[in-house]
Amino acid sequence: MAQWEARQRAHELDPSSVAAVHELGMAHGLMGHFEKAYPHMEQSIAGDPFSPSFTGTMGIYQWTLGDPEAASASFERTIELGYPLVAISKALMLTELGSAAEAHAYLMATLAKHRENLPAPLKSRLAQWLYSRAVTDEPAWARFLVWVSLKGRVGDPRHVSDLSLKASLVTLGKAEAFFDEVRRQPNTYLSGALFNLWTPAEGARRVRTHPGFPQFAVDIGLVRAWQRFGWPPLVQPHPGTNGSNLQFTVR
Repeated sequence: MAQWEARQRAHELDPSSVAAVHELGMAHGLMGHFEKAYPHMEQSIAGDPFSPSFTGTMGIYQWTLGDPEAASASFERTIELGYPLVAISKALMLTELGSAAEAHAYLMATLAKHRENLPAPLKSRLAQWLYSRAVTDEPAWARFLVWVSLKGRVGDPRHVSDLSLKASLVTLGKAEAFFDEVRRQPNTYLSGALFNLWTPAEGARRVRTHPGFPQFAVDIGLVRAWQRFGWPPLVQPHPGTNGSNLQFTVR
């Protein structure tokens, strides 16, 4: 909740600031209010059309709000701007739309083309193939092998807790590991990690519908934010309650 209030105050002080507009949009997004976040992201892109962060986030919003064609264009623009990892989001979208084979072919081709801009763990063709299989057709063995490569970093202060780690945990549906990582190392790209929870991807659904999610939402202040600023489409308090004491449903 403090994050939302700080960003709202920054926007009030300087509504023309692209950074303030973007951060307010991200605050709406991390709470699951993509419909409220969308116009702020539009304004952010108008102010800085060369930010891959802005266009990539817009792609997530467009996909989740039901416009995969626009989302695909935003993802491709993000790749052009130098952030090829967003191809994973497009592959997740294609998989969700029932095109797993197309998603796998697309992701493999894109990662190969932009190998020089990938993090070290994804530079090898074998790693790309394994991650792509885990993301698209999701065989249990592929998800397990990717998880084995990641789990040593979870909650370990010796490793940088970057967005790619947190996003990968959501992609794999590793709810307990995601909760642990955010609780122990919450400060790096937390907004980006949280707004990934509200996409239609299967991994995101597994995390947000996990039995441990309600307590996690309480612990990091999401419930207080929802109570004050409104409940998002995928989370609703039980009838006759304000959502306190874990009295809310997530889908």
